[in-house]
Amino acid sequence: IVSPTSGAIVRLPVTPADRNLVEQRWTGRLDAMGTLTGSLVETRHGDEAASMRRFVSQMGTTKFGESVERRMSASVRGARVDGVEQKSAPDRFDLTLSFTAATYAQALQPALWLVQPPALGDAGPDLSSPTRRSPIRLDATLVQETIDLQLAAGLVVDELPATAALDTTFGRFTSTARTDGDHVRLERSLLLPGGVVAADRVAEVRRFFESVRAART
Repeated sequence: IVSPTSGAIVRLPVTPADRNLVEQRWTGRLDAMGTLTGSLVETRHGDEAASMRRFVSQMGTTKFGESVERRMSASVRGARVDGVEQKSAPDRFDLTLSFTAATYAQALQPALWLVQPPALGDAGPDLSSPTRRSPIRLDATLVQETIDLQLAAGLVVDELPATAALDTTFGRFTSTARTDGDHVRLERSLLLPGGVVAADRVAEVRRFFESVRAART
C-alpha cells in the first residue's frame, strides 16, 4: 500500500485452486472411416471465468469464434467447428461446441490407426528462454478433463495412453485411460496451487510442463 504519509507491504489472499476450476467434458464417436464427430462442454469458474469474459468482451463475438476455430484445429487433428454457444453468469462461463474431424485417425497400416486424445488448453507459462532471472508466477487453477470416445462396430483398442502421475511442490498432474465395451474413457487433471517459484528452479518447472504436454497429446 502506497500513500503520501505511510505505506506497508500486504500479502493478499490467494484464491484456492478449486475455486478457479476449468471442467472440460468431451464426447465423440469415431466411425469406420476414421472421422470423429463430437462435442466439448467447457465450464470455467472463478478467475478463469472472469478472464474468459474479459477475453470475449475485448475480442468481440466474431473474433472470439475465430479463436475457438484456431484452438480446436490445434487441439484435434482435422477439426472443423460446426457450432458454438456461450453463456456467462457471475461466477461461471460455459462454452459448448460441436465439431467434425474428417482426418482425425492416422493410418499407420491398413488395419492400424493412431488416435490421439484432444489436447485443449495451454499447459503452463512460456519458459523457452534459456536464462531466466525473475521468479515464475503460477496462477492457482484446477483443470479436470474427461474424454468419452465411442468406437464404430469392428474397431478395437490395441493400446491405451499410459497412466501418468506427476507430483511437485508447484503442480500435480494425473492421467488415466480405460475401455468399457465400445467406449474409451480418459480422465486427466492438472492442479496448480498457485504461488511464485524461484528462478533457479526454471529447469524443474520446464520439465514438469513438458511432461504434462507430452501426456496430453
